[in-house]
Amino acid sequence: MNDPLTLLRKGAELLDIPLEEDAVEKIGAYARLLLDWGRRTNLTSIFEPAAVIERHFLDSLTVLKVMPEAVKTAVDIGSGAGFPGMVVKIARPEMRLSFIEPNTKKLVFLKVVANDLGLRNLAFHNMRFERLAGKAEFDCVLSRAFSSDSRLLGSFAKFLRPEGSLVRMTGPALRDADLALDTFRIEKTWEGVLPFSGQYRRVILYSRTETVQAEP
Repeated sequence: MNDPLTLLRKGAELLDIPLEEDAVEKIGAYARLLLDWGRRTNLTSIFEPAAVIERHFLDSLTVLKVMPEAVKTAVDIGSGAGFPGMVVKIARPEMRLSFIEPNTKKLVFLKVVANDLGLRNLAFHNMRFERLAGKAEFDCVLSRAFSSDSRLLGSFAKFLRPEGSLVRMTGPALRDADLALDTFRIEKTWEGVLPFSGQYRRVILYSRTETVQAEP
């Protein structure tokens, strides 16, 4: 089972994450772009196709284990090469998604992916998230191993509507005591392993606990 798309289908099945065939094909094209660009830019340190599928794409799909179905707008902070945001967008094409990424080369790559895959309703911000005024316009913030600073992560609330949520991807190094965040409470946690390597993953859904003053 070395074919990347076969691995993707099987991995999604093992994780119990429904994935349309169109999404499978788009992720396959995305993975090819990542491997091509990754050899010329600092997008990934993983170049073995099966590992790319598991550790980037299946890993990103675990967001769907906790993200509410009602989410229509989301922002991916520190997007990098698009994980998890671009993968979530492929799986949920009706969602409006914004990327905040200060690295220009990475943002250009995200735009190429979106164009090549025909993805719409995307916005791209080439800046640090602190510079983007909080307009409390999103249903959800996505964060993949962005920071362990609870105050920093707590500040993401400024981007969210009052009923909004934060989806945070963490690894085994973070202690349970370090999961609490200012302005958020934990609503749901998924813990499991990636289907082929057995690497541990944890994805946490937080909801807002207080009103945050948006920046002008």
